[in-house]
Amino acid sequence: MFQIPLENLLVSILLATLASAIFGVATLLFKKATMPVGEIKVQEFKKDFKGNVKKLLNKDMALAIILQLSAWLIFLMALSRYQVSVIVPVLSTTYIFTAFYCNRFLKEKLSWREILGILIIIVGVIILTL
Repeated sequence: MFQIPLENLLVSILLATLASAIFGVATLLFKKATMPVGEIKVQEFKKDFKGNVKKLLNKDMALAIILQLSAWLIFLMALSRYQVSVIVPVLSTTYIFTAFYCNRFLKEKLSWREILGILIIIVGVIILTL
């Protein structure tokens, strides 16, 4: 069977983790971009569609889209180097980065269940990548 070099695993994990960190920043920016619109409900959004879309087209949304695309490219680089079954679970660290960024920059509180979930994700990623 074809063996993939260990350095490919390490590089892939680093790339996937970097992609996750960038996805987390993009998610934070998507949240900030939606704040001018408020809670988005389909029926209400449709009433002033043009106005609401205008509110969403802001610098946070533009930067979030650019970061999202960049993160996908980095993630694809990781996938091209190692097994999907190992690299995709590393992408679950996006939730950790997102929770940290939103706690830090949007002052969103983390419950004990969210902290427990983060710890479970960390343990799971470690188990799957070792």
